[in-house]
This record gives sequence, C-alpha cells and structure tokens, in this order.
Amino acid sequence: ILAHAKVVLALVMQGDMLGGAYYSTADGQICCIPDRTEDSNFSFAKTIKALVRPTTIVASTKIDPVLAEVLSKYDGDDDAFSQINLQTVPSFDFDLEAARARLCAWPLPCFAPSMDATERRLKVSHIADADSVHMIRCLGALLKFIEKHRVGVELEDPRQVAVPITALCIASLDELMIIDSNMISSLQIFHKEAHPGATSTGRSKEGLSLFGVCNKTKSAAGSKLLRQWFMQPLRNIEAIRERHDAIDFLLTDRTGQELHIELAQSVRKIKGIERILKRMRISRATA
Repeated sequence: ILAHAKVVLALVMQGDMLGGAYYSTADGQICCIPDRTEDSNFSFAKTIKALVRPTTIVASTKIDPVLAEVLSKYDGDDDAFSQINLQTVPSFDFDLEAARARLCAWPLPCFAPSMDATERRLKVSHIADADSVHMIRCLGALLKFIEKHRVGVELEDPRQVAVPITALCIASLDELMIIDSNMISSLQIFHKEAHPGATSTGRSKEGLSLFGVCNKTKSAAGSKLLRQWFMQPLRNIEAIRERHDAIDFLLTDRTGQELHIELAQSVRKIKGIERILKRMRISRATA
C-alpha cells in the first residue's frame, strides 16, 4: 500500500458467515472477499484486517460488539496504520437487492457502454461469486460509502471528477487460498444430500465428499473447525507443516496416541462451547 493511500474495507457477518470488499486509492481497485465461515475468535476477520491494512472499516450498526472491538483495535507497529476508523452505517446500506442494483448501475470498467442491466449482472457474476451474498452486500455498501465520502477525490468537483474505479477483482489474501462455490462443487469438497430419515424432511447430511471422508472429529466444534479449514486452505508452507506435525504426533507417537484417546473421549461431552464463550465475552452468559 502506498504511503497516504486510503483503504476502505466493508465487512458484514451473519450467523457464522463473513464476507467483505475493499477499495484502495493507491490503484483504484475494488477487491471482493468471498464469504467464508468464521470462528468464535474472528480469525478470518483478523486475517483480512492484517493483510488489507484498512484505514477505514465500514460495518453495519447491528455489528456484533465483540467483532466491532476486534476490527477497531490496532494490532501492528506501523505508524501509518495506527488509526483504524470504524464507521457504522445503517443496516439497509448492506441490503442485498440494493447492492445488486447499485453494482449494475455503477459505471464499472468491466461494463461495455452497450450492456443492459441483465448483461451487467451476468458480467459481475463472472467476476464475483453470486453465491457469496455477504460479499455482494459489502460491495453495495462500499460503493455507497466511497461515493458519499468522495474517497480519494475529496477536494475535486463532484460534477467533473468521479471516484476512480479501475478494476473489480477477487482479493488475493497471501495466507489463504480463495475458493468459490464452483471449485467446491467440481472438486466435491462438500456434498449435501437429503437425509434418509422419514422424520427428517427438509434436512440434509454430508454425502460422499472429501470432507465427509476426512471428518473423523468427535465434537460439533471440531467438525466446524475442520469445515473451516477446508473452506479456507492455507498457502503458508510453514503453517501447513505445523498442522502435519501435530497430526503425526497424535497418530504415531505413543504419548500422542494416549493424549489423542483422552482428548477424543473428553470432547464428546462438550456441547455448544463456542456459543457459551461468545456470550461470556459480551457479558450475556446465563447461569
């Protein structure tokens, strides 16, 4: 990021899914961050913040207070990014249909002048995964914010100079491999199929998939974490080796095998630990 460049990051989280988008005045690009599962420690949000290094973060007024604290806290030692400005905007700024309409109406460089609304929507879907609804919502909120605040062109005449957008692309986060729904389907990483139980109408279970074969976890929290690892594959070789070393210790070392058995028996009894810890952090734990 160039010195004095402004980076505006929009993030939204609903349930355990988080998506985002950001704009940098350094190159005028808008980068999309596809939806991913988030854990109770907001690890994905922290990774995004560390790699993007935003000067402003745009979030809904309905943001989780713990997530708001994570986003507004500065964790580095670079004086140029020592101040993170967390801006909360009305939740309707993140409305999905409004975001789609705003995207199609905006004069993005990927749009030919002759394109109609349908063609524009198809063009956007080729660049940004349409299934990542939170990412699309963030794109809409981001476009509205940078237009309203004239980010990067504050001193220019709005009648003559628009906020420059040079490209719309998928963010390349160095620590993580970004995979979309098409890749997940093609590689059969996950596969949902109807639950066979007669009383389970409308429910689904994991079918024949890479995740289904590898998932030998003994708790809901473990299964959720493994799913997150499959959704967010690492690219850092050292981190991958650390995971392999830990697995090797638990499966082949005698001490590790004993520890593995004890842990597996213990975690079976843990129910909803992530929800309990999250409620405790925001002082809403119940007796």
